[in-house]
Amino acid sequence: MKSDVLRYLDTPPTVNGISFGVEKGPLTSFIMYGRREYIGRALNIACRLQNAIRDRDESPQYKALVSNAVFNDYFSRAKNYKAWRVKRTLRNIRGGNKFSCIKIDLLRKST
Repeated sequence: MKSDVLRYLDTPPTVNGISFGVEKGPLTSFIMYGRREYIGRALNIACRLQNAIRDRDESPQYKALVSNAVFNDYFSRAKNYKAWRVKRTLRNIRGGNKFSCIKIDLLRKST
């Protein structure tokens, strides 16, 4: 990364790593400009969750915010990662009320 990317940047990014927002639910697909696109509440919430990772977290990289339904169905049995319940305000979701979700730190192992 240092030799291939950072040396070419005038201002290197302060955050380096990936974050995720995950929700589940029905999506509608359609073709726009010859490409398949998707819309739906689950996609909207997933994007808002990904953006909300930075709320109250100075180091958001390698973390995920997932809905309670996603955690219960897919992540609850995972023992290798630290996870805890949080509440976040997601823009234009639930009328400004807090959204309960699970934050997963992909780098910190659970104890």
